[in-house]
Amino acid sequence: MMIRDKFRWLHRWVGIPLSIIFFVTLVTGALTAYNQVRQNTDSQGQTYRVTSPAEDAAAVEVITANFDGLTSIVMPNKSTPYYQVNVRGSRAFVGIADAQGDHNLVRGMESARGQFYAWIFRLHRTFLLGGENQNALGVEGVKITAWVAITAVSFSLLGLYLWWPFRSKFKVQQAVPMSVKRRAYFNAHLTSGLIVVGAIVILGVTGASLYFRTQTNALLGTNEGRNVGVLERPETLQNNWPTWFETSANKIPDGRLVSVDFPRNGGELPPIVQGLTLVGFQEGGQNGAMGGRGGGMGAGGQAGAMGAGAQAGAMGAGAQAGAMGAGGQAGMGGFAQAGAMGGAAGQAGMGGFAQAGAMGAGGQVGMGMGAGGGGQGGNPLGQALSFRFVTGDDWLSVPNSRVYIDSTASELIGVKRFSQNTFGQKLQAMLNPLHTGSNITTPYVFVMMMMAFLAALMVFSGLLSMIWTLLRRKRAAGSLVVLSKGEGDKKTKVTIQGPSIGREGAPAE
Repeated sequence: MMIRDKFRWLHRWVGIPLSIIFFVTLVTGALTAYNQVRQNTDSQGQTYRVTSPAEDAAAVEVITANFDGLTSIVMPNKSTPYYQVNVRGSRAFVGIADAQGDHNLVRGMESARGQFYAWIFRLHRTFLLGGENQNALGVEGVKITAWVAITAVSFSLLGLYLWWPFRSKFKVQQAVPMSVKRRAYFNAHLTSGLIVVGAIVILGVTGASLYFRTQTNALLGTNEGRNVGVLERPETLQNNWPTWFETSANKIPDGRLVSVDFPRNGGELPPIVQGLTLVGFQEGGQNGAMGGRGGGMGAGGQAGAMGAGAQAGAMGAGAQAGAMGAGGQAGMGGFAQAGAMGGAAGQAGMGGFAQAGAMGAGGQVGMGMGAGGGGQGGNPLGQALSFRFVTGDDWLSVPNSRVYIDSTASELIGVKRFSQNTFGQKLQAMLNPLHTGSNITTPYVFVMMMMAFLAALMVFSGLLSMIWTLLRRKRAAGSLVVLSKGEGDKKTKVTIQGPSIGREGAPAE
């Protein structure tokens, strides 16, 4: 058997059982991309206008005064003309300030994907197997998905190799089967496979690399020059949002601010100075998720998202609560919260996670991990606020140029433009956007969505074509030609076809 025949056998017979897994992965990925496109183009009935750094600073101050556990705040743009407030797994929308300087709560905190698309995402990412030891099989679903991605890339390239001798017969109109004949499905499998092979390689390689991070970093050499952009002498700034926004804009004057990302350890945030109103936000309430942070935190208030799994108020091993005032609550929505503390020196031990500092009336709770937890390997930029800009040098308009501000010390500690990265670091910075569609242009997400749907059709067409072939071979196996009946010149050809026997292939009467 020649090498091409062996590859054809492998592509055909191993591909049959794998096709179901590929189909599920592609369809769920396409649906996730569709949801991303839908969200990226949903204006929520708001009208866009250009906002200044001072206006954005005022909006962020209002948001941080009312929401805890923030991971990022996305600035308004023409497609989504409102501030997107992101908390782990949830988000809310806050409108641009009106003439009085007040902001409307466009939509309260809710699941970032919605119940259906959250289930689709879990199916795509883990096949609903969860993390290691979270299922009866003891298998990590994300690892399975990573290997499925690698296998899909391998089979796509193998299919391209097998198709190459027949490239002259390529016709793009055959990408979609126009009849129910086996040949139509076979041609659709070949043609659509050629069209989507590039997208499969991009999505498969980036998806696998997100799981095998250590190997990917070593391959790309991303640890070299990782502290490029860190200032030798931090610049002390006034401790307020307007100064931080103005400084960031001055450091990258040719860029457009896309978002403010919060460090995992939370850090300290500047005091509330402007006292603007978030209309529609329930004072001390949750609006579907997190409670308010900042001043006026008396009995019944809540504060401080302390990291997933943490607990406060004598809830779990090692947790301690000092002089908790009436109405203190903890542990909501998967993020532990320290209740309003009455009296000085009250603190909540978070089972090895962050601790809430002394809290009297109007106190704040630090959001983050305890010493050594959730760190960034000693890189000071990983512990700072990140102001993300998009410039002309950023690939595919992904905001990878950043200004870093230490919110605790109120110091500018780094400025890193995308152009300063090594080629390997640039590739690494693009892996997540290319695979998930996060922070990348909507047309790219739309194209990948269509490619994923077409790839699913490719898998489905190939499976139908193969099933059709197997059924035809099974029917043909019942027909045998026998040349041994009779002797000498009297031999006659007899065709055995099912239970009937006839001469010269004719059915028996």
